Amino acid sequence: MTRAGSDALAWLQAWREPVHRDGLALVASTAATGVLGLVFWVVAARLYPPAVVGLNSVAISTMTLLSGLAQLNLSYLLLRFLPVAGTRTRRLVLASYGVSGIASLLVAGLFVLGARIWAPDLLDHVGGTGLLAFLLPGVAVWTVFALQDFVLTALGRAVVVPLENVAFSILKMVLLMAIGGVAALGIAWAWLVATGVTVVVMSGYLLLRVLPRVTTNAEADGPSASTAAVARGTGLGRYAAAEYAGSVAWGAAVFGLPIAVLHVTGPDGAAVYGVAWTIAFALYMAASGTGQSFVAHAARTPDDVDAALRAVVRRALVIVGVPVVVVVAGSSLLLRQFGTLYEQAGGSVLVVAALSALPNVFTNAAVNLARARRRWGPLVAIPGSISVITIALGLFLMPVLGVVGAAIGWLVAQTVVAAVATPWKVLRA
Repeated sequence: MTRAGSDALAWLQAWREPVHRDGLALVASTAATGVLGLVFWVVAARLYPPAVVGLNSVAISTMTLLSGLAQLNLSYLLLRFLPVAGTRTRRLVLASYGVSGIASLLVAGLFVLGARIWAPDLLDHVGGTGLLAFLLPGVAVWTVFALQDFVLTALGRAVVVPLENVAFSILKMVLLMAIGGVAALGIAWAWLVATGVTVVVMSGYLLLRVLPRVTTNAEADGPSASTAAVARGTGLGRYAAAEYAGSVAWGAAVFGLPIAVLHVTGPDGAAVYGVAWTIAFALYMAASGTGQSFVAHAARTPDDVDAALRAVVRRALVIVGVPVVVVVAGSSLLLRQFGTLYEQAGGSVLVVAALSALPNVFTNAAVNLARARRRWGPLVAIPGSISVITIALGLFLMPVLGVVGAAIGWLVAQTVVAAVATPWKVLRA
């Protein structure tokens, strides 16, 4: 075999390592749900006017934003500490579900009470009763749905995540065509019902099969130093606080910016941004998937963090870089599937937003290295800086450039923060 062939074989065999295998499973989940998500919005765009699509897109983004607040960023706490929780695994999972569930109801209620202040356009189109009826169950259900993927990954069941998310994507497509036009938020309700069904099924799988097996194995192995640290709560408080602050800042940009787009550019502009951002964010989630696997495995093997990070970043660049080239080159053809408005107004938005996924590989790596090493500062500073720059620049540019101003905010923010925060010494070693 030639040297090139040997190198290629070694590269392929490396994917079989747990850290890369689980990361690849999460990337596969992102790819599958990204494609099916695009089909979902193509169908929605073909069935309903842009104003309806834009309104529902903002409603779903709002639900996701509020869910991010309600999760208290327990997702990454579970990812970091669940692999070493031992016999306390079930208790930690159920406590996280309970706390975030209560927080979901409070956050959703408070949002609707103050919607006249921070989301008047959404309130005018949907009404207070309709908004409350959607967000109250929606935020709670989406919170559990989001946490479940992290629980599965932390417990070494990442290969189940693609199956779960593909089933969810297919179900919401079926429901879109069945109930999507029954109300102003019909598209969003199709999304929510599909989420609820998926949560019920996966909760049964976790509670009846996965968690009992994990607990039994932990009892057989006995307590470890890491398990004892979790039992004492060592570092959990500071970790959770830093993660939550960073999560709030990140969520404000990812899921809060669409509300600003709706206010500045109207429902049609929100529809264009929603479609473009859905595609670009799928590229973000590819890097996130490899990062989640890295954090979970770093908790189990902390001595190999730097080498694992270099390997994960190299693979993430391939996984993200190739689709970015495809999306940029085929942006017009891709958006044509949604309709004339999206093709004419969204081409530059999609190109700029997709390009921002490349520096996100490095900012994501910096945050995940901080998680692995329990450094609290970067967990707040990196997403906080990205959020501030993105929102500020987007609000400044949108009145002049339109929807593309929001995308430029993302590209500039990611590039600047990546240049400053990336652990270049680790990656070059």
